[in-house]
Amino acid sequence: MKLDEQILEILNGSKGHMTAEDVYLYCANNKIKGSMASVYRVLSKLSDNGVIRKVSIPGHPDIFDKTPYEHEHLFCVKCGKVKDLKIDGLKESILKKVGNSFQSYDLCVKYVCEDCLKNSN
Repeated sequence: MKLDEQILEILNGSKGHMTAEDVYLYCANNKIKGSMASVYRVLSKLSDNGVIRKVSIPGHPDIFDKTPYEHEHLFCVKCGKVKDLKIDGLKESILKKVGNSFQSYDLCVKYVCEDCLKNSN
């Protein structure tokens, strides 16, 4: 199996979002051959081709999402955990305002997750 297919399988089998380093460490721990550079190349290719979604959060490593279509994310500013968020009607609202020039969107809401709130008390 090619590295592209293996990385896609890793992402599809993950419970959440992964950084390139997460993917590389998974490969290394499971005896999948590939350098960090090759992991970055594959992730870039997969995201450029719309197979996966790259989510950029300023000041943090990019994360890769197995769900390629537009959707929103929650980002915990304490622990860095990323979760999917669904805001009904957001895309339609943007389309109304922007019209046919709409291409895509990225929305990442910063918050403090429940685990971090519990641990801070």
